[in-house]
This record gives sequence, structure tokens and C-alpha cells, in this order.
Amino acid sequence: MPVAYAGRIIEDPITKQRITFLKTARETCGELLRFEVRMAPGGFIHKHMHPKQQERVEVVSGTLQFRIRGRERSLASGETLVVNPGEAHEVHNESGANAVFVVEARPALRTERGLEIIFGLAKDGMTNQNGRPKNVLQRGLIAYDYMNEVALSGVPLVVQRAVVAPLAALGHLLGYRSRYSRYADDAESL
Repeated sequence: MPVAYAGRIIEDPITKQRITFLKTARETCGELLRFEVRMAPGGFIHKHMHPKQQERVEVVSGTLQFRIRGRERSLASGETLVVNPGEAHEVHNESGANAVFVVEARPALRTERGLEIIFGLAKDGMTNQNGRPKNVLQRGLIAYDYMNEVALSGVPLVVQRAVVAPLAALGHLLGYRSRYSRYADDAESL
């Protein structure tokens, strides 16, 4: 049963990301999750927002294209961007080289577990070309359980919860889960 720890590496072949955990929720008493992302050319993180977290992104090498607050912004080595709770953002590596950046999420919440699960599903071929679970019931269940960590932008959370709650309930009844011990520690973090 994998457990997030400093130095653990997970990969998503669909979104072309490799994450190395630097500091985990357990190690920081839930205050911070810090991880390095190596994003290959063509890699992406779809438009989303974090309802209860602030993200600080620092580019270590390469160039990234961000869309935040409705504006395109290119970030190069040494530049930093802060994404406040509720701000819609997306990331793309449109260059021909790897981009490396460090993300700090405060508070940590269960973000590392969510990343482990989605990346594990992607490695097992269970996500679509957008990096989301192929099965809509499984997608709804994961979305419902991790809505404090990540959510759609532009749609009120109360509406998102109302839409995905029936999908989550049906998915659960049919045996889908939002946690899988083969991808992430099944015990509650904090």
C-alpha cells in the first residue's frame, strides 16, 4: 500500500507529468504539501480551481504557459505565481523542452492522495485523453470526495455537489471507489 513520503515519485503518462513529493501533509501536520513537477513538452493541467487552498508555483527550469484570472501568462525559470483559493487556472508546456516547477499547496488537505489516485488510474489506462477517469460514475465519485481539493471553475460548488452526488452514490453502489490502496494510502491522512 503506497504512502506519500518525501522522495516518492508518481507519473501520469496522459498529462505528461512526473511528480516528486518534497514535503507531505503528514510531515507538515497538514500545513503544506510541497512537490516538484516535471512536465514534458505537450504536458498539461486542465482548467480547475482549489476551493480551500492557495498554490504557490515556482518555475525551476523551462517555460510554462498559465491561464489565470482570464489572462495568458508565460512563466520562465525563477518566476513565481500565487494562485489564491477559488481562482481558475490551467497550465501547459508548449515548449520543446521539459519544464520543472515546484508547487506548494496550503493547507495540504488530501491533495497528495488525490494525485496518487488519478496518476495511478492514468498509468493503468483508466483515464481518457484529458486525464480524467473514463467511467463517469468513478469520475463523479472522485470529484465528489475531493471537491475541497479541486473543483471545476465557473460553476458554484453547491451546483457541482448537487450534480455529482447522485453519480457518486450510484458509482459507490456499483463498486467504484475514490480511494484505492494500490495507488495511495487508504487510511485518512490527518
